[in-house]
Amino acid sequence: MALIIGLTGGIGAGKSTASAFLAGLGVPVVDADGISRALTGPGGRGSAAVAEAFGSGMIDASGAMNRAAMRELVFRDPDALRRLEAVLHPLIGEEIDASFEKHSDSPLVIYDCPLLWRANFRRPALSRILVIDASDAVRLERILSRPGMTRETATRMMAAQPPRSEILRIADDVIVNEDDEASLKERLTVLHKFWMAQTR
Repeated sequence: MALIIGLTGGIGAGKSTASAFLAGLGVPVVDADGISRALTGPGGRGSAAVAEAFGSGMIDASGAMNRAAMRELVFRDPDALRRLEAVLHPLIGEEIDASFEKHSDSPLVIYDCPLLWRANFRRPALSRILVIDASDAVRLERILSRPGMTRETATRMMAAQPPRSEILRIADDVIVNEDDEASLKERLTVLHKFWMAQTR
């Protein structure tokens, strides 16, 4: 059975950069967001479930979940968010577990999940959790550098997540990512060697 490392962090902390770097080292990555996007894409099981729960108005012309319309709905209606999660999370969980099984012969697997701080996303197979962390000020600056991002939207996205302390509470390993990308990659390389040593 593979050593499965959960990878998470608040928006703007650098989780995606860390995930891409570890994938470049040859480590299989199970991407919870990617699985969610596939499920809610054209003709996906998630899209069909959303149509049944919310009506065809939440499905676009391609047969995918209308992300913009759904995002607007759940931001203003917490009950809609709970309903959406009840529809999609079990399907996402099934696909995540199937992906772990697919990579069971690999010594090390990364589970990239922005919602890992939530108990229902911490799969039983997890061995350790790595949190990529950065201060709120640093994260806000990074989010604002994204094309088309406004301060209002960035602030709202950060507010939708738990405080850093809550995410850090689940960590076995922490990288504070407030320097340059080379520094992040250097520290990830050290952790990668440590994890690989646990698989021998």
